[in-house]
Amino acid sequence: MICSLNSFVIICKVSFNFKKHKPELLMMTSYLLFLLLVTMAASGHLTPPEHTVQDVDPSDPEVQACASFALENFNYFSKDPHIYAITKFYSVKKADIGGGQYDMDVEVRRTQSTKVPMSGDLTPEHEVFRCHFVVLSAPWKKQRVLLQSSCTPMAGSGDDMQ
Repeated sequence: MICSLNSFVIICKVSFNFKKHKPELLMMTSYLLFLLLVTMAASGHLTPPEHTVQDVDPSDPEVQACASFALENFNYFSKDPHIYAITKFYSVKKADIGGGQYDMDVEVRRTQSTKVPMSGDLTPEHEVFRCHFVVLSAPWKKQRVLLQSSCTPMAGSGDDMQ
């Protein structure tokens, strides 16, 4: 190491053969980086940011668009020849995560409309479902993604509701 004083600044030149000591240097750098990450995680500096979650009015236009998108997927994948419609919102929550993540608990009911012309009288297994949809929305990109869809038949729906 060679050091010199230049205008109150000490300048040191270090002569080090990187090619000869490259594996040791990489290993030491990786180890130090690992220790830094562990220390930051332990101190709470690497925790993800808290996302605000709020209740949202079901009549909000973006909620309606997300609900329509989720219902369109429900109808597409349903084996029932009838089209279903959302008849009740139980709860709607929005998390701001760079876009809007909408968690919706809704009631979905079978309508008289059909997807294709029907031949014969098919009776569906259930007429009313309670569904939980999670839709990620980025309206500025005109994109929506259905992250979760789960529906369970409600008691009293189906053949016994004549």
